[in-house]
Amino acid sequence: MMFGVSVPSDVDEETKALGIPRVHMTGGFSDYFIDKDGNKLASKFISGPFYDIPSAKDHPGLIYRPTDAGIGGNALFADGTRWRAVGGAINLLLKYNVAPTRSATPVSVAKFVLPYSPIEGSLWQDGDLMEFTSVIERTSTDAGDNTKTIYRDVHIGSNATMANNNAIASTTTSAANDGIPELMLRFRRIDATTIQHLGIRVNAFDNWGGPSTNNPHSAFGITDFENMDRDNMNVDFGLHFSAAPTVDAARLYFVLARLVTCGPGA
Repeated sequence: MMFGVSVPSDVDEETKALGIPRVHMTGGFSDYFIDKDGNKLASKFISGPFYDIPSAKDHPGLIYRPTDAGIGGNALFADGTRWRAVGGAINLLLKYNVAPTRSATPVSVAKFVLPYSPIEGSLWQDGDLMEFTSVIERTSTDAGDNTKTIYRDVHIGSNATMANNNAIASTTTSAANDGIPELMLRFRRIDATTIQHLGIRVNAFDNWGGPSTNNPHSAFGITDFENMDRDNMNVDFGLHFSAAPTVDAARLYFVLARLVTCGPGA
């Protein structure tokens, strides 16, 4: 067993039955960690699915590598109140060069899953930021027609199909300009069912992030999302048009999504 040594004789059956790593206590002090089978751990580093992560409050100093969260070997550490990313952020998604689309309904061009734990709730905690950086090309506008505007979409929900989940953002442009803009989207979790879109709505494809009076969300967030503390959440990044162009005209060149674990904890 990874990190396992002999089973301590004073590990009771109830502790073993919990099925999660625990701190072994003697006289009120933390002596060492034990795994789900009661084996003494030779290290304060363990890995496994996020579903099995132990309580951060009960295990300060423990480092846990969730095997189903993000890319590139992300690791979390327990600060005594919550789990935070080692280095401050978790890389959730990286994707390049997706085939172009002409769809008039949202098409998922990149996807990741936010896992949850029955003990800790969602990987995305209150106050944390989810950030998307992307590069999208809009090409081949129909001659003389600037009405077929492009949308960028972000949906979240427990359903595997993007269209069956709620949109965090579906932002359009004022004209069908050609261009290759670099885009940034930021969202803050207010609570398990409330997400706030931070920033402004763009008003032209060649001026993403430019000034606009169209704020798509209130300062208090949108509250019609599924409870992310009770299920895994699929997060889809997608594209679509207000009306389908005659040719494929939208291509995702690049998207990077990351989760900044800057929330205060409880």
